[in-house]
Amino acid sequence: MPVALPARRLAWIDIAKGLGICLVVYGHAFNGVTAAGLLPYGGWPGAVYYGIYTFHMSLFFVLSGLTAEVGYRRRPQAYLSGKLVSIGYPYLLWCLIQGSIQLQVAGQVNRGIAREDVFSILWSPLGHFWFLYALLICFAVVTVLRFRTGAMLAVAAVSLALFALQYGNTAVPSIVAVTLFYFPHFVAGIVLSERLRGWTPTLETTAWGLPLVAAAFVMGAGANAWLTNANYVALPAIPAAALGVLGVLWVAKRLSGRVAQLFEALGQMSLSIYVMHVLVVAGTRIVLVKLGIVNPVVLIATALVFGLAVPMGMHLLAARFGLLAAFGLAPPSRAVGAVKRA
Repeated sequence: MPVALPARRLAWIDIAKGLGICLVVYGHAFNGVTAAGLLPYGGWPGAVYYGIYTFHMSLFFVLSGLTAEVGYRRRPQAYLSGKLVSIGYPYLLWCLIQGSIQLQVAGQVNRGIAREDVFSILWSPLGHFWFLYALLICFAVVTVLRFRTGAMLAVAAVSLALFALQYGNTAVPSIVAVTLFYFPHFVAGIVLSERLRGWTPTLETTAWGLPLVAAAFVMGAGANAWLTNANYVALPAIPAAALGVLGVLWVAKRLSGRVAQLFEALGQMSLSIYVMHVLVVAGTRIVLVKLGIVNPVVLIATALVFGLAVPMGMHLLAARFGLLAAFGLAPPSRAVGAVKRA
């Protein structure tokens, strides 16, 4: 499949990443407050949380697929080794950093870990780092398939079939299940890349189309909740996931001005936010609770702001001192450019 090589980053992809990372941080902020017993899970807050989880990780797999083939066509020989650096290295480094910190504060967090959890990260991802682990597998598979559309679609179909066969089997490691489930989302991003890049929604179509997509998403998410007891990693969740991803991409294509610039900046630093935000969100909640602040709205809002702002500050600081690559926050070649912009 011939792919045009864009001369620069596509702003709407970064905007979509920025929107997505906000949803990720909000989800963990909300989950931390409910897990601490400070807010019951249910009602409209629980519904919003469930709705976000039906599509927000699908979004990142699709976005990763959108530009995957472009990089492969540029440097096919060094493609997979580059992914080991840009995905595998930050996975290992930040698993060790977060795992070491969690071991030290095991009595103060909602979910403590044991030393064996840190030592087993080569085959059992730690916490939210499962995404990087699964994403690296996705890149490895499509690289072996040389991005041939027919082969990727065939493997995606087999992946969904295997996921369906193992569904509900607790003996299957969760990383296997989520990788089988999300690999087709990644392939969808690759296969639909040209169409999505060429799609330009007008104001007129947005006025009626986006509300229609939102309504269909609510119905799809509701149907999945009824069929699977609100399990968002399930085959009936795929229609809602597709609609949620479409909605975010639609918004990203239409945003402009300072709001668009803000989300674009968040998207460009989304990896830094992703690897750091759990520590920041948990730390913010712990400090506020120790200060006697237990209002769940205040806790979630503050954790969301700090969960975005602190990693962004750390990213800019690392860029200033040329340390982005050392911390796995940018490939070596891209880190040099980031230093010049900082």
